[in-house]
Amino acid sequence: MKLRVLHLEDNAADVELVRSMLAQGGLDCDVLAVNSGATYLAALQQAQFDVILSDSNVPGYDRRAARSAAHERRPGVPFIIVSADPEFGDGPGGAEPDGAAACVPKSQLQQLAPTIRRVVPGAAPGGLDAAAAQVRDLERRLAQRTAELERRTRELEVLNRELETFSSAVAHDLRSPLISIDGFSQVLLESSAAKLDETDRGHLERISLSVRHMHRLINDLLNLSTIVRAPLRAGVVDLGQLAQEIVEELRAGAPERRVECVIAEGIKVQGDAGLLRLALANLLSNAWKFTGSRQQARITFGARTAGEGRDVYYVRDDGAGFDPQYADKLFSPFQRLHPQTQFPGTGIGLATVQRIIHRHGGEIWAESSVDRGACFYFTLAEGA
Repeated sequence: MKLRVLHLEDNAADVELVRSMLAQGGLDCDVLAVNSGATYLAALQQAQFDVILSDSNVPGYDRRAARSAAHERRPGVPFIIVSADPEFGDGPGGAEPDGAAACVPKSQLQQLAPTIRRVVPGAAPGGLDAAAAQVRDLERRLAQRTAELERRTRELEVLNRELETFSSAVAHDLRSPLISIDGFSQVLLESSAAKLDETDRGHLERISLSVRHMHRLINDLLNLSTIVRAPLRAGVVDLGQLAQEIVEELRAGAPERRVECVIAEGIKVQGDAGLLRLALANLLSNAWKFTGSRQQARITFGARTAGEGRDVYYVRDDGAGFDPQYADKLFSPFQRLHPQTQFPGTGIGLATVQRIIHRHGGEIWAESSVDRGACFYFTLAEGA
């Protein structure tokens, strides 16, 4: 990799001498020599350089004008005075007048190459070649990473298509047999009730309950897979209104329950109304379910401002709660912290909630203790 040098010098012999000394000093240079102020300015305008060399006084154009033009048009490019004028000193590298990076007397041109190495980054022996090699290595690694990313993207596209196919198969091939099993169980219970003893009827009822549980599980799994792939339809969502509607549905399904529900109003966010309603429905349904043993229960939905002004939303209940040491299992599919016989469910609900919140750029976590209720907190990204 060549070092690009602009050399302002009106003496052709000195130009050749400088070229020779740079080569002897081990620098591979591409030198553009100009002999007037006009050609110097044109070169600065049209080309890029790693270092600029200038005689102290070209007729009609002195070093100050040359340095000023260089700093104005090529800021950051080292400017070195190469002069026969004794005022610039006798030592290696010379004095550094007028903002020049260095000055090299023409009587000591053997110091020019070391001076350039000192003031030009990468100009040390092999420095530019090493830098070029690093750039090539980075480009190679970037190309490899890009190819790997493209490969994985293609694999994900294939997996998504396979997931869609699997979902369709689940929806049809598993649901149909379950419907048949449930239907025939009901037929046996109704048509052969007189012929069945209590044990046989119990067996059929358990078959029917198990089939319905499996049906709910399949539906929940399909919802979970759909949530991951479905596009977000963002808009203004009133979470308080959604929560109030969900609570009214829960009351209608169990009018005998005495549950005080405190729902904050005016909590509006940006998000997908359908998905956020599903998340709130799961959280509020859990709160309703786990307060089932309370004669007088309390469920609260609200919001508070946390650190850095971020809003945190929560659903709190005073129900059964859970052991906090198992909190990390809450949001994994099929993980249950209570027996199915005590609190029925598929173990998919909180996993669904977590995926919805993550798709909205937020986080969800829970705090609880056994028999002292639970509180689920979640955040949403601004403008989600």
